[in-house]
Amino acid sequence: MNTLTAPKAPTESIDWHLYCRNTRNKPPSDLARSSLALSKRTRPCPHVLELGPGSCADARFFLENGADTVTAVDASTAVRPYASALANEFLGRFMLQPVLFRDFGFDDGPYDLIFAQHSLQYHGTEGFDSLVGRIIGSLAPGGVFAATFIGTDHFVKKFWSDLAFSSRVDVERRLASLRIVDVREQREMKYAHECQGLVNHFIVMATRP
Repeated sequence: MNTLTAPKAPTESIDWHLYCRNTRNKPPSDLARSSLALSKRTRPCPHVLELGPGSCADARFFLENGADTVTAVDASTAVRPYASALANEFLGRFMLQPVLFRDFGFDDGPYDLIFAQHSLQYHGTEGFDSLVGRIIGSLAPGGVFAATFIGTDHFVKKFWSDLAFSSRVDVERRLASLRIVDVREQREMKYAHECQGLVNHFIVMATRP
């Protein structure tokens, strides 16, 4: 029987260039599929805001499946070649804002779908509640917020304590102004960040009344 080894300290920093290369051809995530389907019930051609697009695989899925526009926010230089290629392919429909989340002008919304998968935690703990409030505030009425929050039991907490970890209570408190469609907790032993251990996330979909 295969067993996982005890977690060790992950690498000090993530190689985002390698991450983007390894994920550039991945299929769209389940959260991307389900959130776009939910958004299109009320907005057939939604305006999408994606926080942390990585190699832009999910952004491509949105654009190929009915999104009117996708605005992506990511300060990493690793994202830029993939974003540039997508912008050239979908002229006038895709735009990258190469800034930190806290520096983005959320007032430029509103957006019909806001998508943030495995990205919000890198903002860090300081001002995290305020950031989530600004994000939610840029949702259009009936808009969909789809995101993941890294859980307090995730094994990287003992190594990267400055990430924004969340409990279920934290997540539901931050979503108090929205109608929660689904909050699922992921708890599984798996390989992540060049290590093995308990991975813990909350996968969220909610709509603005």
